[in-house]
Amino acid sequence: MSSEQVLRFLEDAAISKELRDKFAAVSDVSDFLLVAQRSGYTFTSEEFIHTITELSHATPVRRPTGVWRWLRTIPNPMELERQRRAQESAAE
Repeated sequence: MSSEQVLRFLEDAAISKELRDKFAAVSDVSDFLLVAQRSGYTFTSEEFIHTITELSHATPVRRPTGVWRWLRTIPNPMELERQRRAQESAAE
């Protein structure tokens, strides 16, 4: 897994307005990956989502930043776990 690339990207994006500005018109994951790859980062959408989910696992509320609005649609990991458990219970 290329979580190292995702972490490098997140660190770079946190300090570089120029890098963040490249993503201003991004509206979905495929656009995001294309801009990231053109900017020198190599990771899949699954790797990106997995890494940010792991990083935000203990974050109960995400603050709106206005950056990467499509990213707001990724469910909170605690909600995903609750849904998984509900599905397992329903299957029993």
